[in-house]
Formats: sequence, C-alpha cells, structure tokens
Amino acid sequence: MTTPSLPAKWTPTRPGCYRADDFWIWEYNSKALDARTVLRGPTQTSDCLPSTWDASVTYAGTACPADYTSACQDADSGAVTCCPTAYDYSCQPPTWTPGVHAEDFRCVSQFGTPGTITVTQTDFAVNTLAVQMRNINTKLHLYALAVMYAEPTSTTTTMTTTPPSDETSTSMPTSTTSPAASGNKSGLSSGQAAGLGVGAAIAAVLLGVLVWFIYRRRKASKASVVHETLGATMSSSQPPKSAPVTTWAPGELTAVTPPTEMPHDQSAPLYELDNNNGVVWLDRTENGRRIGRG
Repeated sequence: MTTPSLPAKWTPTRPGCYRADDFWIWEYNSKALDARTVLRGPTQTSDCLPSTWDASVTYAGTACPADYTSACQDADSGAVTCCPTAYDYSCQPPTWTPGVHAEDFRCVSQFGTPGTITVTQTDFAVNTLAVQMRNINTKLHLYALAVMYAEPTSTTTTMTTTPPSDETSTSMPTSTTSPAASGNKSGLSSGQAAGLGVGAAIAAVLLGVLVWFIYRRRKASKASVVHETLGATMSSSQPPKSAPVTTWAPGELTAVTPPTEMPHDQSAPLYELDNNNGVVWLDRTENGRRIGRG
C-alpha cells in the first residue's frame, strides 16, 4: 500500500474549519450511551482534513499541518500524532481502557471551568441533528480527530560511470540506490564472489604454465650453447701427439773381468787397530819371507 504524503503547508479549503466554539455530540448508540463530545462535526473528515484522511492512516511528512501541533510520538513506529491547537490536547493515556471508537478520537482534553455551551447533536442511527444547550464541568472530556505523520525514509541515488577500456568499447553508467537509514549493508553476491575466485584460480594456473615454459626454454637454450661450444672446441683442436718410442736393439753384453786373488807377494803392509786404537802392523812377507809384526 502506497503511503500518502502530507505537504508541510497543507491547509483546508473550506472556511470555518478552525472554529474553537464548534461543539458536537457524536452519538453512535443512544441506548448504550455510546457518544462523544467532539470539537467540530462529522463533515470535517471531508471538508477540514486531507482528502485521503483515515483514522488509521499515517502520512509521509515532516511536520504537522497548520493549526495542529504534536501531541505524542509512537516509540516503535515513530509516528507523530497531531492535535488541534484550539485547546490543550494530548494523546489518550495508555492506561485508559480502549473503547470501540478509541482509534477515531486519539486527541483528548478537558474543560477548564464549568459553564454552558451550545452543542449540535447528531444521531448516526436515525440520521438526525439537534441543537441544544449543555452544562459542562471540569470532568467532561472534549475529543478531536488527529492527523498522524512519519518522516519518510529517504533514498539517495549514486551514479557511477566506468571509463571505456579502449576507443571502441564503452560501458553504461551504473545506478546504485543506497538507503539513508543505517543497518542495511550491501556486499558482493555469492555468484560474484564465486566468479572472482574462479578467475583468480585460472590466472594462477596460467601464470604457472608461463613460468614453466620460460624455464624450459632457457634450459634448452643453455644446453644448446654448451653443445655447440664443445663441438667447436673439439673440431678446431690439433690431434694429440704421440710420445717418442725408444727402440732397443738386441746386443751382446760386454765382457766382465772375473775376480782374482791377490798375489802372495803383497808389497803393501797390512795394518789393524789394537785395543788402544793404535796402529799395529800385521805379519808381512818380503821376497817370500815372513818378516813378522811391526
């Protein structure tokens, strides 16, 4: 259901809507004594209130209309109840036992002094009107119809334009609506998060393949260079020289003089050491004769 809006400067178009002495008795059931003393008559719902008014309608607005003032505010919904400024109205106390028409008459006041007033009485059962004088006292309540409003939840629209990635491709602006009230947080959807994860995994695999391909290519290039260098070195070097070989020809050994005994005629004297490290001559012979020790 669309919430109707209430302009801040709204005023009724019919004259006499704000008369402070326009007292009425709205009688629903005379036998059950079901009646209310109300400021203004039943026609005010069409002549002196917004066209979409209903006792349960809460308008989207920011302030009470002219000649109405804030009487109370609901703690849960934040709705403000506006009552006429003609009298000191307040919202019905929560301790009151709600009646059949409690929702219709949210504003309640009391007469400050005793006196006599002119009252127009309407009987809804028989559809009659009667004007009469009535005595009032400080215990008599005076009810009124209320106008309720609540400040709307504003929304702000942010336009985000993504620049084109190249000269031939462009992207349309993205409209994002974010509520002004706190507590409503937005984030990546599960599909977007899964897409980001898959994209990151594919990028990692491609990067690994690229690194492996570069490594293999560099390794093959180095092996080719070493092979070519070794081949060039072996082809350009001189063949190894052979060591000179010495050839031995068979020959005859030279004659060796066999050992001989010394001649008996020893001309040289023989010597030996004695116990005192002295030199002594041994026996000697001279011309075949033994001469003796020296």
